[in-house]
Amino acid sequence: MPLPFPPDGHGPYRLLRGFAMPAVDALHHGCERPEEAQEARLRAILDGARGTAFAQDHGLSGEESFEAFRQKVPIRDYNALRPWMDRVIAREPGVLTQAPVTSLLKT
Repeated sequence: MPLPFPPDGHGPYRLLRGFAMPAVDALHHGCERPEEAQEARLRAILDGARGTAFAQDHGLSGEESFEAFRQKVPIRDYNALRPWMDRVIAREPGVLTQAPVTSLLKT
């Protein structure tokens, strides 16, 4: 499959490549091997959530496959996630991520 981006490009794309070559290379790699990119992203998410209240509440060990993750963590709207969000808003550490939460943005 050809990459969606030209190897050299022009204007903004060349500028992006100059300043963010590792990110551009990662994007190209993800386009070439989407399953690997998705697996790596899931691993990063699970590593960041290891030992958190959310992970414990959902029985996540950090070693879940995509299918196991889907079974343990159903799709929910913001209101269903509100109990964990309220704890983060109250500045409780280790609720959704091991890293300190510095800001919140409702998307």
